[in-house]
Amino acid sequence: MKKKDHLLRISQLAKKANVSASTIKHYVKEGLIPKPIKTSSNMAYYDEGCIERIKLIKKIQKEKFLPLDIIKRLIDSGESYQEELELGKAILKSEKGSPHARPVSEQRIESHSGYPLEKIQLLEEDGLIFPAVRNGIKQYDDGDCRIIETMKLREDMGMPFDYSLETIRAYRDAIVEAVNNDIRIFIRNYMGDVPTRKAIKLITRADEAIDTFLVVFRYKMLRHISEGVFREIGELPQNLSTLIIFPIEGKYLPDSPPENVFFRMIYYFCKGQYETVVEISEERLKKGIEYESYGFATISDLLNGKMEEALARVEKYIPKPSSRPFDNVIAILVYMFHLSRASGFSSPMYYAKKVLSYLKRVEPSDADNSIINIFSFYVCGSVYLFFPEIVETRETGIVLLSKLDELLRKQRAEKDQLRDWLDRTIDFEVFPALEVRINRFLAEAYLKLKKFDEALSRLDRIVEIADTESEHSLWARMSRLKIKK
Repeated sequence: MKKKDHLLRISQLAKKANVSASTIKHYVKEGLIPKPIKTSSNMAYYDEGCIERIKLIKKIQKEKFLPLDIIKRLIDSGESYQEELELGKAILKSEKGSPHARPVSEQRIESHSGYPLEKIQLLEEDGLIFPAVRNGIKQYDDGDCRIIETMKLREDMGMPFDYSLETIRAYRDAIVEAVNNDIRIFIRNYMGDVPTRKAIKLITRADEAIDTFLVVFRYKMLRHISEGVFREIGELPQNLSTLIIFPIEGKYLPDSPPENVFFRMIYYFCKGQYETVVEISEERLKKGIEYESYGFATISDLLNGKMEEALARVEKYIPKPSSRPFDNVIAILVYMFHLSRASGFSSPMYYAKKVLSYLKRVEPSDADNSIINIFSFYVCGSVYLFFPEIVETRETGIVLLSKLDELLRKQRAEKDQLRDWLDRTIDFEVFPALEVRINRFLAEAYLKLKKFDEALSRLDRIVEIADTESEHSLWARMSRLKIKK
């Protein structure tokens, strides 16, 4: 046994190492310092060498912010301690934060950051910050504090907390996967196979390059994707012109307009005489007959190129999403046409948001085969497909238009006899025109998704039902040739 003058009681060791007795006991428990030599049931002595070891542990904790299990691994490495420390710093990124930043306790984090503790706890639950627990006290390191500061900064600028949280979650998920793969690649290719000094150099410089890459690539992708969004918005005028089926040939229309005012509006609408439809609608509106009147008038203005008049009617009669599908569909069409012609950056975003708000209220029922329901299916399904891919509405559009395609085939098959000119017009002109366009929109969607078998099926259907010399038939035949090359 060593002489007693080289041994220290716990109180003496605590004083010389400038730590508490409870800290010493914790270090013993964690295996960081040797167990004391017991001389009796209530007396134990520690080796004098523990003083420097405890000071080293505290120094590493203070300067490198490393956890105790990592510190033990470093200290136990003996002569290679310095190299192992440098490698540990590189691997654990312990100096990426402010070199003088001290951890902040949970009791102080709210006052320190100026950010509500409730929101800080939500960030922790979401895996966006990782406070450590030391001696039973939760502590936030410099990285945690900077993330909290970022959230506060966004909120101070007017960005809602839930929006920031959703955005950062997306980056979190992508970064977690990337970092996991990064570590696997490094371990598989370098750990244990290269000298420590070279590994330190590789990790440090490679990480600096990755940090630069992440910033540059993020801005590059933001620009690339934003350009793609506006490029797709630029395609809207052509898509919307394809959406409209009126005027129709009208081979089943009577020679003169019917007496019934409602059917007279439909008659002129089918013939493309939109000014007359507006005149009739205005007369009905003066009499307090609003529903169909402002609907037909709005669509007529739209098809007649009177965009501002159509928008004014929507803002007057349908200022917000309605419980009536036809109202919502009218608003969707008007805002879509304005979106297709909007300039700059903020206007397209404004109209796109308006369209989506009305789209959410249109929920056509599979059991309802009414013309309004079919029209709602057609407009909403098409508009979902027209939106830029980043909005992620394409699958919804495919589902809606696929259901409508089935519905239209059954609708015609179930009719035994035709009652009048309107039934004939709907069955033999309106429905076929819808079916051709539905299959075209689905074919275009499948081509973008590179689902060529599904696209071919829709293209074959267009060739089968469309007039041979029509633009749709020619497009379908050319598209089939490109797939089969």
